[in-house]
Amino acid sequence: MATTAETEIESRTVSAALRRAILEDGSSVSDLAIRAGVEQGVINRYLRGDGLPLSAVDGLAQALGLELVPAVPPPLRAEPTLADLARMIAEAGRRLR
Repeated sequence: MATTAETEIESRTVSAALRRAILEDGSSVSDLAIRAGVEQGVINRYLRGDGLPLSAVDGLAQALGLELVPAVPPPLRAEPTLADLARMIAEAGRRLR
């Protein structure tokens, strides 16, 4: 049996976030499969606990509007670059959604 700490870590994995997003999307598996370009069976097996090819992860993430971002941003230099400022603005926008 998993401990509370193990369960908490598992709930923060990419695969757990993807499963939650699929379940919370509200679309049928058929509709999601079409949007993601993935076979229905692949999604059904994934929801039952099987693995998922990276190509399917990419398609599902795009269809669900998901993006992989670092949990902790890298430390900023003394003076932020334009790339740093653009990243900070993008991250702030995602948090506001």
